[in-house]
This record gives sequence, structure tokens and C-alpha cells, in this order.
Amino acid sequence: MTFKEQARRDIDTVFFNTTEFADIYNVDGREIYVMQDDDRILEDADLTLLAEMKVSGRIFVKEKEMPFLPMANQELTINGRKWYVHTAISNAGVLELLIGRTKLYDIA
Repeated sequence: MTFKEQARRDIDTVFFNTTEFADIYNVDGREIYVMQDDDRILEDADLTLLAEMKVSGRIFVKEKEMPFLPMANQELTINGRKWYVHTAISNAGVLELLIGRTKLYDIA
């Protein structure tokens, strides 16, 4: 087994395991595994966004559980609450989403 194959397997069996790191969230009506990491926000988020209180959280989801790559300002309903995507990055089968309670910017 190659390193990449093992890493893909670990996504399901280790990282997105509810007894380890993940919880099950309802995202737009779908029950999916989510890891929430608010601590890392303070380490590397854009300080301007933090100062304006626009960034509220960072979540990780399995790419195969999201039927689309969210776009900036896209509305998501997470556990019954409205959130807006600020950034979405796909990396090795995992989506990293910076989300906030307000839109990042208005689209004219």
C-alpha cells in the first residue's frame, strides 16, 4: 500500500471517526461527518476578517460527502443555523471551509 492510499484510508477511519475527531452535522439537509477547528482560526486567518468579526469557524468535511465545492458567500445551513462560506479549499479528499455568520462581501 502506498502512502497516498494509506492517507485516503485514514481520512475515513481516523480523522472522520466520531470517537476521535469528528461529529455528525446536518449540512443542507445531509448528515455528514465534520471536524470543527476554531483554534486554528487565530493562528492563520486573515486578521482583517477577524477584526471585522466576519470569520466564525473552520470546518473540515470529506469531499465525497459534499456534492459540490462551495463558493465564497454561498449560504449553508449547518445544524439549523445559516452560515456563509468565506473560503473553500480542496486538499487530498478533504474540504476545508472558513465560514462566518455574515457574508464576506456583497456581490453587486
